[in-house]
Amino acid sequence: GGADARATGKDGRTALEWAEAEGHEDVAQLLREHLQDPYELNDACRDGDTAAIKAWLEAGGDPNATVHSGYPAWWGAIDAGEEGAVQQIVDCEGTDLELKSTAPNYGSKDHTALSYTAKWGKLGIARRLLRGGADARATGKDGRTALEWAEAEGHKAVAQLLREHRQQQPQQQ
Repeated sequence: GGADARATGKDGRTALEWAEAEGHEDVAQLLREHLQDPYELNDACRDGDTAAIKAWLEAGGDPNATVHSGYPAWWGAIDAGEEGAVQQIVDCEGTDLELKSTAPNYGSKDHTALSYTAKWGKLGIARRLLRGGADARATGKDGRTALEWAEAEGHKAVAQLLREHRQQQPQQQ
């Protein structure tokens, strides 16, 4: 229920457009927050639509928002192999690269972005995540690291990248 914040009047303007035009910043911000649907971020990431991702984030969207199935919305970019979209999220202040999926489906429960990437063999995305600070030693509930996922799934190039990265990183205490 509730009002449709995307509805337009006879003039074609939304409530947000009216609030902004009339200088009602408090109302405009409330509307922006209401309009932050994680599926919009997920779709933009899957499509590699960096302009839409930027707009979503600039409007106050949380880069760590999850879709109803429990995985972070931006992981749509991982699924689609959209490296530019991944980089945009990695570069966004506040992105938690160690956030674990709670999705029970698709074998993604308790994965971090890096282990999910490794499982699916996305070499370019794995590079971007590692450069962005992803922890190559992080484990899921099953105790597996991204390297173990890459090896188990036969993604040799990703496994090699992770081995090299781990050798360059100091052992965490």
